[in-house]
Amino acid sequence: MRKAIIITLYGNENYGNKLQNYALQEYVRNKNVIVNTLTTPFAPYNDEREIIIIKIKKIMKSIIKSICCDNKEKSKITKMRLFSENELYLFNYKKSTDGNLEKNADFFIYGSDQIWNPNSSPFYNIRLGLFAPKEKNAAYAPSFSVELIDDKYQSIYKKALNNMKFLSSREKKGKEIIKCLSGVESEIVLDPVFLLTKDEWNKRIDKRKINHNKYIFVYYLGGIDKKTEKLLSVFSKSNNYQIINILNKKDKAYVSDPFDFVNYIKNAEYVFTDSFHAVAFSIIYNKNFYVMNRLNSSNMISRINNILSICKLEERLIDTNNFNKEEISAINYLNVNKFINNEIRKSKGYLNNVLNYYKNNK
Repeated sequence: MRKAIIITLYGNENYGNKLQNYALQEYVRNKNVIVNTLTTPFAPYNDEREIIIIKIKKIMKSIIKSICCDNKEKSKITKMRLFSENELYLFNYKKSTDGNLEKNADFFIYGSDQIWNPNSSPFYNIRLGLFAPKEKNAAYAPSFSVELIDDKYQSIYKKALNNMKFLSSREKKGKEIIKCLSGVESEIVLDPVFLLTKDEWNKRIDKRKINHNKYIFVYYLGGIDKKTEKLLSVFSKSNNYQIINILNKKDKAYVSDPFDFVNYIKNAEYVFTDSFHAVAFSIIYNKNFYVMNRLNSSNMISRINNILSICKLEERLIDTNNFNKEEISAINYLNVNKFINNEIRKSKGYLNNVLNYYKNNK
């Protein structure tokens, strides 16, 4: 069997990140590939000083969390960590014990999530695939999360993009960046969570019971402004819905892992969010949803715009300053499912071609 390593953003704090990682892993595993996820995204770098800075920041962040976290926060952190340890096949690369990551796999899959975001922490060798030969590099749905690449990064991105055997992006803007810097006409593919069917997700979550009456699921990574808060309160009370907010420590759903996140969306009456993955699972489960721009962040909306455009659901992106509860309506998923299923077929076709290439070229 061939061996692959997934290179993505790795951590234990973000539901969407864990779920896209899990979905890509499971799809590839089902194609008879041994697959692991790299857990040390900063090694090896050219700049040893940057490694030290990153390690110090991680240690300081851990110390602050241990001091400031209450028991509920610690329980949530533990639950997220256990999800990674129990559901993901992890490869802990340590530069001190093995100086050649490239020899540990037959090929590398870069994606999904924002691994090609130039504004994230230093990543050039690993996240851009510069450590491995072109023949071993395949991108599946990476995101740049920017409109264009700054001049100071263009040369390294050109080098990296031309070092990819297979190129794709999660958004139209990513396709444009790839074309501009490499001249390659790459493919736009869906986020990995769409690679698993609703039934496949249900197998993971059906044993988890939701002990709530009818509710709306609220998930705002950028926080909620007063206008949105009032809209949700009025809408929930007028329909006798509870509000479930797993980012609110006062909510009993706060201590949740990624499968709980999926389950809460599956069973919600409505979903209100600023999160791409909350939108993605709302579409998978044919849920009524509304999405807003994330507060104080302008670089998160392109991927949401992209999936809404595919599904012809642009009207679900709202501004609460010009929206009231009387405008809240249900979604007719008849055509939406046709649109998204067509894109799922294309995405699986791209990934299957990648996997077949490495299967047949040993």
